[in-house]
Amino acid sequence: MIRFLDLQKQYHSIKGEIDAAISDVISGAAFVGGTFVSTFEREFAQWTQAPYCIGVGNGTGNAAGSFEGAVQDHILGTYLHGPGLARNPELADLLLSWAVGSTLLPWAQADIDALRAERLATVRGRR
Repeated sequence: MIRFLDLQKQYHSIKGEIDAAISDVISGAAFVGGTFVSTFEREFAQWTQAPYCIGVGNGTGNAAGSFEGAVQDHILGTYLHGPGLARNPELADLLLSWAVGSTLLPWAQADIDALRAERLATVRGRR
């Protein structure tokens, strides 16, 4: 059998470099943002010949002050888990308005509130 991707072989070929980099991050407690991220952004932008790179999805989820994704003009980048548009009607409306070229009329808030209340009651009933 020919392995499609041999990550162990790749890791062992640069083990010293990887282990040293991981050790630097851990010893500096630099898990979110900081010089390692800014260095990666700068070097990745150079490697891809892009004017800049912005790292997103830093592992903090929706913690206060964190972010997940980036938006510039009509370009939206994110790392979705699950049905992102179904669970975010405001995002779905935004994307649809971009596609059709006009602002959509908002849904009645009472409908959205009722749906959220129903979902919360269902989830709370399972506990």
